Amino acid sequence: MTLIKRFLGRIFLSFRKFQLKRSKKVRFGPKSYFSRGSSFGGSNYLSTQAKLINSELGFASYIGMESLISKAKIGKYTSIGPYVKCIFGNHPTHTFVSTHPAFFSVRKQSGFTFANNQLFPEFAQPIAEGVPYTIEIGN
Repeated sequence: MTLIKRFLGRIFLSFRKFQLKRSKKVRFGPKSYFSRGSSFGGSNYLSTQAKLINSELGFASYIGMESLISKAKIGKYTSIGPYVKCIFGNHPTHTFVSTHPAFFSVRKQSGFTFANNQLFPEFAQPIAEGVPYTIEIGN
């Protein structure tokens, strides 16, 4: 069953890429990827191995090679360079001495914790009510 899902997923992605190339003039580098929850404003480019996950890419914006953009709303005419990682975690940069999760998280990401309870929200809140994006990059 997993092989069938993977095969159908690849067919869907290939068909969707073809549609976007024709209708919105989106270009895709080798091994680039976007999820079903992603949208394109038009005249976009995903470079080699770039990944756009559940995000919105504004008109004429592009993403450099091996970049990963997740849950982001990106404005028009925006240039994202190579190797950029935009993910949806938070770090307590103003209230704690260290950003290491052992000091504020009970999830034990490193295998241990010093916290008895969760002291900081680790996952960013949406940029607006009813919006799925946690990162907003303007134009």
